[in-house]
Amino acid sequence: MRALMIATVLLVAVTMALSLAHALELPGKLRLKEATYRSVQAIYYPGFTIGGFAEIGGIIALAIMLYLTPYPSARFWWTLAALAFLLAEHATYWLITHPVNNFWVQDVAMPQSAATFFSMFSRKQTGDWRDLHNVWEASHVARAGLAMLSLVSIAVAATFFAEWRQGSRRPSSANLPPRTLHPSDQGTEPAYYLNVKRSCRFSGRCDACCGRFPGARRG
Repeated sequence: MRALMIATVLLVAVTMALSLAHALELPGKLRLKEATYRSVQAIYYPGFTIGGFAEIGGIIALAIMLYLTPYPSARFWWTLAALAFLLAEHATYWLITHPVNNFWVQDVAMPQSAATFFSMFSRKQTGDWRDLHNVWEASHVARAGLAMLSLVSIAVAATFFAEWRQGSRRPSSANLPPRTLHPSDQGTEPAYYLNVKRSCRFSGRCDACCGRFPGARRG
């Protein structure tokens, strides 16, 4: 479960990083002329296309995490939010970004499989090239925002996961040593507490036990 959580956070982080990279390029790309802008757009293939597989992996990993997370719990709702944001981010690609991608890579040499992929749902250029430019850039700003919300949500869920793991290690009362008091212990810490303190897996840090032991003082 811990390995799955780490992998999920990593996949969502990669997805956010790719979208954020596009968004951060926007101020500089607004200064480019048409010919330069067309040349720059072609450099994203194949690197960002390969990186896009992290997006699919993140959605699958979040779905598995959600299935394995107890309901209802805070961790469940934060994981659900992370999945919803990432699904919205992915939908933005197919509905807004992808239809204009084919226009930018139509002159790039690529395998037939890649050409078929980019031709799916492609949009023909109408009017000024800036129309496609604005759609493509705005979609990546939106995707970056949604991916960042997804990353924050799964990061919060991970903190609840860490607390849950810590809580699962707390000693069970069924495994505590028997309570024994001796006359010599009058006016001192009960022998029962001393026995617990010696055997506790938390090395005597009584705050971990939340005061479950009668007469115990926090160490």
